[in-house]
Amino acid sequence: MALPEFLGIGAMKAASTLLFALLQEHPGVYMPGGDLKEVRFFNRYYDRGVDWYSSLFTPGPGQVPGEVTPDYLYRPEAPARIAQVVPNVKMIAILRDPVTRAYSQFTHFVQETGYRGTFKDYIAEHPNGVGRSLYHEQIQRYLQHFPREQMQILLFEEFTARPLPAMKEVYRFIGVDPELVPQLRSDKKVNATMPRDIARIYAMGRKAMKTLTMIGLAPVVLALKKTGLKDLLLSRKGGGKQEFPPMTEDDRKRLIEAVRPDMTALEGFLGRDLAPLWTLGEKGVNARPSKMD
Repeated sequence: MALPEFLGIGAMKAASTLLFALLQEHPGVYMPGGDLKEVRFFNRYYDRGVDWYSSLFTPGPGQVPGEVTPDYLYRPEAPARIAQVVPNVKMIAILRDPVTRAYSQFTHFVQETGYRGTFKDYIAEHPNGVGRSLYHEQIQRYLQHFPREQMQILLFEEFTARPLPAMKEVYRFIGVDPELVPQLRSDKKVNATMPRDIARIYAMGRKAMKTLTMIGLAPVVLALKKTGLKDLLLSRKGGGKQEFPPMTEDDRKRLIEAVRPDMTALEGFLGRDLAPLWTLGEKGVNARPSKMD
């Protein structure tokens, strides 16, 4: 029975797509289902059982199996489940400026659903917009079940600025050749944006694909992805630049107040000052989403 030896656990909107792509390119790494990012076993499909989860991993000789599901970091049920199934697994967490991450989550939600509310409305309706940025709290839940050395913590701003040196450390951490230099293939899209009208059509398709996956028809979903429909929709993004409701200064101040105690605790835990990297939304928070999100 093959089970993952490493997990990319989050955070959401913190370069998990880039991490997935660079892991997938390493010949010593096995990722399930080809392009099946976000297996979601420990947060959504746990009732399918370990045999189902194991069936997703068919590594070749010498390959290290693993998967990336950025929701694992936030979900309180995930650490105990992971400890039960794969107690020796290595985990990679990427943390991002908590204010910028929250706004990026909002713009993602707008893209995926065609949501028409403001950022303030979204935070009021979706408390996890703040909760997912409370990194110290989430990490401590994991440390109740795992020793610190089983978790590698990266910072989004450093990772996206210099991904290859960071990936050497990731490769070394999970036990594959750290000297391999991955090259993102030109046909790989690391997230993109689309106008809100197209986003609503895209959201309907995503909902249908999630339903198919939940009823055990993941192969059908993979076949649909190969039709290129998503690429067709993404190619329409030039038809109109998407504008997102801005984060107001009052929104930013309230969010800083909500995340500051956790950020202070995180600085103590990591033993470093995060202010040089995390400007808490002062620079460019209302810009178009990064392709590294």
